[in-house]
Amino acid sequence: MARYTGPSCKLCRREGVKLYLKGERCQSGKCALDRRKSAPGQHGAAKKKLTEYFFCYSAISSKVPKLRQRARSSGEQRLSVIR
Repeated sequence: MARYTGPSCKLCRREGVKLYLKGERCQSGKCALDRRKSAPGQHGAAKKKLTEYFFCYSAISSKVPKLRQRARSSGEQRLSVIR
């Protein structure tokens, strides 16, 4: 598998957080994420739709460790942990 040699600031902008791939440049005012808040590309400035699936998935994913601890419990008990 080849190494990614493209623009690394573009990766930060895509994720929406600083990944500190450029070192000092990410800490200065020249960081691309500070200059441009939108994602890279033609459609990057468009606002992302936050779907119902996204909210359900984020709520469940934060409680996955609790579900794994209770792996032998019944389905009703698992649902009570999610709610």
